[in-house]
Formats: sequence, structure tokens, C-alpha cells
Amino acid sequence: MKRIAIDMDEVIVDLHKKHLNLFNEKYNESLTPEDLLVQEFGKSVPMMPMTSLLI
Repeated sequence: MKRIAIDMDEVIVDLHKKHLNLFNEKYNESLTPEDLLVQEFGKSVPMMPMTSLLI
């Protein structure tokens, strides 16, 4: 029987860095993992056009 394992809590693999790199390239930003640790997340992350969510 074949099985697929999914690391949903990123304990095995840290995908935050990869996601941040992709985000920073696409939106010409320079966010770091530390930027995501703030309490008021919406104030530290730039707003994106809603159309970008559909891509």
C-alpha cells in the first residue's frame, strides 16, 4: 500500500522561508520570518490587491 505523508505543522520541513522568498519575489517585498511574529500581523504585512488572491 502506498502512502503520502503531509507535514502540516512544518515540524519536519520549514516552508516559511520558501513561501517568504516566493512572496518577496512576486510582490517586491523584503519580509523576514521575524516580521511574521508580531501581534498585529495586518500592520506588518503590506496589503495586496484582491485580484492577486485569485492567481
